[in-house]
Amino acid sequence: MKNWVAPPVLETIYKAYIRPHPDYGDILYHTDDLKKLSVWNLEPTAPLLVKVETIQYEAARIITGAWLGSSRKKLYANLGWESLNNRRIMRKLCLVHETYHSHLPSYLDDVINEVRPVARIEGDRPNRRLDLLPPNALENMPARTEYYQKSFFPSTIKDWNSTDLVGLRCIGSKDEFKSGILRIIRPKKKSIFGLSCHNRVRHIFMLRLEMSPLHSHKEARGFPGAYSA
Repeated sequence: MKNWVAPPVLETIYKAYIRPHPDYGDILYHTDDLKKLSVWNLEPTAPLLVKVETIQYEAARIITGAWLGSSRKKLYANLGWESLNNRRIMRKLCLVHETYHSHLPSYLDDVINEVRPVARIEGDRPNRRLDLLPPNALENMPARTEYYQKSFFPSTIKDWNSTDLVGLRCIGSKDEFKSGILRIIRPKKKSIFGLSCHNRVRHIFMLRLEMSPLHSHKEARGFPGAYSA
């Protein structure tokens, strides 16, 4: 469709008709990266999730006209897209947030209540270990296997307790909580100056991604025909 439809329309089509498919059930099929250094992780590591991310990468290339091999990070930054991986993490956290603050749905709240800090008494002494938890944090869920550690509850509660969410956990509104996360993971979309011609838009993105027919760009990547002095 890119030969007949303007890039902004292509983007709308992707978000309305394509992206809902990998979004469906994403909190169930997502597997966490136990080696990640922060909550947010642009690139997934599980083979299945790498394939899922490729769907969005290919859509981004079609919309922008970018060459294969263009930086995913730069491509998403130009379009103002969060990665599907970070999108899944956000949606997992939003579900925990909703359950934590509204106690609904009840079948999830029953699980959250098992790790929700409460005023417990051990003999005549309060549980000091729980007193050390930061505000609105939960006890980490014990997991004996790596497979379970990567699953929804253990991985999401670990992310929920992370210092990356300081200041967000205490927000009562689900919409405000989600908006706060999106400000972190969703880059500001770069302007295409109202252009609707796909070729002109493609040239803008190619230059921004440093993957254009310019000799310097071709030479930097060892493309055939690159100019050399």
